[in-house]
Amino acid sequence: MEIAARNLFCRLAILLLIGVGEAVMQPQAEAAAPWSVSGAKWRLRIERTKDSPWPAPVGIVEVSPANLDPSKLVATVCNAEGATVNSAIVWATNGEPVKIVFETSGAYRGSTHYVYLEETARSSSSWKPAGGMFLETRRLKRTAPPNNWEQCWKLWNESGPVLGYSPAKEIFHGHNPHDATTNFMALFSGWFTAPKPGEYTFAVVCTGPAFLRVDGKEVAERGARATGGRGTRGQYSGNIKLTAGRHKLEYLSMHTMGEWIAEAAWKTPDARYLSAMPAKAFEQVASYEIAEFEPAPASGQKVYFTWEMSDHCIVDELALVEARFKAFPNDAGLQWRWKFDDGTTANGPAPLHLFARCGLRQVELEVLKQGEPLGRIMQLVRVRPQWQRLEEWSDKLYKAHISELLKRDYTRTPIADLVALVRLGDRLADHDLLSAVGAACLSRQDEFGPLEAEGLYLLGFHYEDPEVRDYDMAEKMWQAAIARGLPSLKEKARLRLALYLIQVAGKPAEALQLLERINPVALTEAEARQLKLARGDAMLLQGKVAEAAKIYDAVGSLNSDLNRTLNIRTRARLEVARDFVRRGEWDRADEMLRQIEWETPADRLSVETGLARLQVYMGRKEYPRALTRCLQLLNVAIVDTHRADLLFYLSEIHRGMGRKEEAEAVLQKLVKEFPYSEAAAKARDKYGIVPPPPKKRGS
Repeated sequence: MEIAARNLFCRLAILLLIGVGEAVMQPQAEAAAPWSVSGAKWRLRIERTKDSPWPAPVGIVEVSPANLDPSKLVATVCNAEGATVNSAIVWATNGEPVKIVFETSGAYRGSTHYVYLEETARSSSSWKPAGGMFLETRRLKRTAPPNNWEQCWKLWNESGPVLGYSPAKEIFHGHNPHDATTNFMALFSGWFTAPKPGEYTFAVVCTGPAFLRVDGKEVAERGARATGGRGTRGQYSGNIKLTAGRHKLEYLSMHTMGEWIAEAAWKTPDARYLSAMPAKAFEQVASYEIAEFEPAPASGQKVYFTWEMSDHCIVDELALVEARFKAFPNDAGLQWRWKFDDGTTANGPAPLHLFARCGLRQVELEVLKQGEPLGRIMQLVRVRPQWQRLEEWSDKLYKAHISELLKRDYTRTPIADLVALVRLGDRLADHDLLSAVGAACLSRQDEFGPLEAEGLYLLGFHYEDPEVRDYDMAEKMWQAAIARGLPSLKEKARLRLALYLIQVAGKPAEALQLLERINPVALTEAEARQLKLARGDAMLLQGKVAEAAKIYDAVGSLNSDLNRTLNIRTRARLEVARDFVRRGEWDRADEMLRQIEWETPADRLSVETGLARLQVYMGRKEYPRALTRCLQLLNVAIVDTHRADLLFYLSEIHRGMGRKEEAEAVLQKLVKEFPYSEAAAKARDKYGIVPPPPKKRGS
């Protein structure tokens, strides 16, 4: 009994000692630092990111300005002990996070720091980071390419605006991380470590002018007149003697168009060959992120949010951009309501939002606690591509984007967003996207200004497309573009509407009236040619074959070959088109036939060419176009076989359009006028059509 009690006492003592030991060994959270800037309305507690380099002489953090004027910002950074550290704002522009660089090389080695932002008239810090490696890019001012450092530095000082400023782990770049990789200058500036004293060789590898300095001395250059290509074999190199330790390096590069490469290479005293300077040779920059938003006790601002561009799909100048938002406070039990200026909403502390276009966008956040408003903030956000991502396009990502866009309600979407989506859908021939926004565009056409009316014009092509065939909507879009577009767009839309009246509606008289109102000066050369051809097409539909032939002859052929050669080429193309028709490759056949009729307008009077085109229209179920073309050809055809075939096709077209009585009447005419034709036999076999009995004499 006594032994058992003694064992129990020993066990309890051991557990107590373990608990005390764990309590002693457990790292304690740093206590909140005292408020260091009395006039600040709020501060941000920041911590090093998990993947941040450390130790590092300087750190960088991105914070939202929270509606403060970027041009009047002053930043103060303090460590957890309350001591102010050297800092400077290196990037501040409207609608973008503010980038702050601060010193981390002092005696304090902890992670926690505090950032205060003020809008004040006092000047900002003149401190320059004495560590790390940074890349700054500026928009290039067009001038004569530089041949030495002095010329390039002068060009750098004249260039602008600044496109961005960010840490660089190494000088081994193939794209501009701040903007499009065209017409810009890049300056890498920072510190590296020479492992031992001796003579070092440095070289630049670049697709354009590039210059490298070490400790203020130019060592390597690739001038504008260089003839050694990119310098991958060390053609642009130089030597310098260095002591072991830290040294300042500057690499200045200029780029205009095409591929960009900027690389710094070196050969240390022990190395035999040049090689790319590794990341470990450069001083790294510690990265920090916001951990907590702390409003001042008397501050009215209780909520805050940050953002970053997450991903994008870019084609030409159009972009769909994802942005990630993060709300503060983000404690459990709160509710977060987001409103975006594109008419959409979101919930949660960190939504991912898809924007249909770039530019300054308005985002509003409201935070509620137990159903009661805790605070609200509205912020302008500059939406732009995520330039640090190398790829401009991802099929998988675009598929996800479209899935979301097709679910949106576009009744409140800004007109600029609608036009951007129309341009994107037109560029990619995405009929699902165009149909999703088209109805909203038509119902809100009164909101379209002259510049936005291009969207209505492009939608007309969409609704006329063989895959869509919503001809009523196409007509309405052309009319809306005429009513609201710029003068030049009005003329283009009138031409498209006239072509619609001829080819689809079968109203040549109205089309001719509209064509007379078009000013050809506002049209391109191709559109002006199309205008003339449209007059001939309208005449042909009216049965005025001679007038149409004169117009086609006046327009003339685009080919300068001799007639014999031209006829052979046209015949060969026609046979290829017919082969496509037989195989049901309608689009390829249509492209070939369009080319024939465009280059040699006289072929618009050819029944052989016209029959092939007619079969294309029927194959794609473009029955209104097929009807117009069939009627035009009936005004031209004089051979019985051709006329019989055209009548059979005409009956099939009526049947495809749901006009059964008209189809039956045409078949009766076919078997009556051409009873022994192959087309009549086909009608009898397929539909059981027999000619009416002949009338008896005297009846």
